Amino acid sequence: MKTLPIALAGLAALTVAALAAPGDFGNDVSSPQAGVLCDGAGQWCADATGVSVSWTEHIFGAAAAGRLVGAAPTQFGFANQVTCDLDSQTCSGGDGTAAEMMTKALFAQ
Repeated sequence: MKTLPIALAGLAALTVAALAAPGDFGNDVSSPQAGVLCDGAGQWCADATGVSVSWTEHIFGAAAAGRLVGAAPTQFGFANQVTCDLDSQTCSGGDGTAAEMMTKALFAQ
């Protein structure tokens, strides 16, 4: 009988790396693509033009997108306590590091 060695340490490292992906900003806030941020807790997404019905529908479905129709805030807050502002094209709050990374992810700065 042949057996294959199992590299548990490598598997653990891979699992930790997957959990800390570059597009993960904590508290279920992520970036599925450059220029898009999504809040899994609130089930909505935004891009550099504001809250995005189309991205919300793509990620969370039609019911979630329907809740956003007509919404056009210039500032929006995420579950990780970071708020992004369309006018200044910056994100702030949270632990600071997440806000900086989210500014870059959303506004390509």
